[in-house]
Amino acid sequence: MSAVRPEAEDPYRAQAGPLEVPGLQDRVHGRGRVREMAELSEFEEMYLKRLFEAHVDKPSAIVKTTQLAEMMDVSPASTTEMIQRLAGRDLVTHIPYKGCRLTPEGFQQAAMIKRREGLIEILLT
Repeated sequence: MSAVRPEAEDPYRAQAGPLEVPGLQDRVHGRGRVREMAELSEFEEMYLKRLFEAHVDKPSAIVKTTQLAEMMDVSPASTTEMIQRLAGRDLVTHIPYKGCRLTPEGFQQAAMIKRREGLIEILLT
């Protein structure tokens, strides 16, 4: 009698590992796949919200770093640092010396933040 190895029973388990399931972080929403809302810090959410407010009129417009710094009442250097952090998470596209714009994923995240804020406001009034 030959012993059957667990990997031989399920070829997907051998590829993905015991706790890793491909696509677990994604969910189907609307027309395509959207990542679950990543855990963002309070400041990251504030920047996304301000960028969203700046993008409402022109979604493809580039928001200047100095403009965003004034909106947030912080230094341009702090704003650049946060833009780079958000760009690393694929939430904004950073264009050095010009500014940034929200990526489609960043736009969705910011819209969810604004929606959540609006719902809380309604519940508290």
